[in-house]
Amino acid sequence: MKIRTLTISLAVATIAVVVLAVGFTTDFSKDSEVIFFPEKLEFRAEIREGEELRTVQYFKDGLTPMHAVAEHKDGKVSQYWYYETGKIREAQTHSEEIDSERHLLRHALIAEDGATYLSDTEYADNGLPWKITTLIDELTTERKIFFPGTEQLNHLQTLVKMRVGWVKTIDETFNPEGRLVSVLNVLEDGSTTTSNYNEDGKVEAVFSGNNYGTKYGERWLYPDGETIRREVDQDRSGTTLNLYREDGSLESTLHWSGPIDQGGVLIHTKFSADGKKTLKQSFMFRDGKYQPWVISIFREDGKDLRNIYYSNGSSVPTSDTLYDEDDPKARDRVLRDFDENGFLTKTKTFRANVSGVEEHFTPEDNIVIHVPDEYLVFPVYEAPKQVIAYSPPRGPHP
Repeated sequence: MKIRTLTISLAVATIAVVVLAVGFTTDFSKDSEVIFFPEKLEFRAEIREGEELRTVQYFKDGLTPMHAVAEHKDGKVSQYWYYETGKIREAQTHSEEIDSERHLLRHALIAEDGATYLSDTEYADNGLPWKITTLIDELTTERKIFFPGTEQLNHLQTLVKMRVGWVKTIDETFNPEGRLVSVLNVLEDGSTTTSNYNEDGKVEAVFSGNNYGTKYGERWLYPDGETIRREVDQDRSGTTLNLYREDGSLESTLHWSGPIDQGGVLIHTKFSADGKKTLKQSFMFRDGKYQPWVISIFREDGKDLRNIYYSNGSSVPTSDTLYDEDDPKARDRVLRDFDENGFLTKTKTFRANVSGVEEHFTPEDNIVIHVPDEYLVFPVYEAPKQVIAYSPPRGPHP
């Protein structure tokens, strides 16, 4: 919308200035009749911060504003219309004057409380709206944001009136071609979820976080938009990454007790298609890298079969535990210790009535531990983001 330059009539301006005087006389002789201005004029001029001049027209009571025109110092001009209660009913702002014309920048309609927007539209330079806010009901507002200068929707938002004010609860984002790209949802407890969509309109990933900034999550899906492919859960005590097969079964997990790839312990666990653990690798962060700490192999029933222990960053195990596969409770076991060269030095056997029987060996016995190479292969993974700083509880404080 374009309007011609808004001006204030000389008569109105004159009245605005003269209203400061008490009155005037037609003659200064003592016989002259004194003529007074009305105490409350229909038009008045005001000076406000950020404005050159504001002209206000009042209702008949001379107290309640009915219409006002404000000339801003930046060249813009605003008009305001009021309810008979004196609260703003409608407002328009036009641009600074260019070639004797102005274009509409903003137009708002306000409820009788003078604070709640029934509608609020902001315009681009070409006259097209780029943001439209509309009150749906007393607790819900819809906001549309367009790509500037176009009619293509960029954001469709829902705002809900809460105790703290108007809160954005839904934000749908579209690309310039009109495809839905993401949806942000803010839940009642203040936590958020953001769903990203692929070109087929299916969910590609979901990101979540709580209101306190202490929990973060990611869910990446296969192209079907339903089957989880990659799952991340993170809090101040660590991060867990789950990887899934296309059939939905869990393939492996990685858990960092510490900042990702910068300290603490990394535990990698592999699973069979039926959900049984097959291998667990625990790595300790030493000298700037992860080094073997404990390797665990499992029986078909999921119970421990063998645990191999490393210490001080050594590539040679210091000990291991062998469990008896025929023991249904997986309690029968043999503990073995090795020297720095991998030679067996001692065994301790726990089986039925035999408890802690020891045997000792020397390198001359030539009994060497064998660890399959695949047990020590470091997992290949795409490290998650460190969104929540690692800060585990330190225990009770005095």
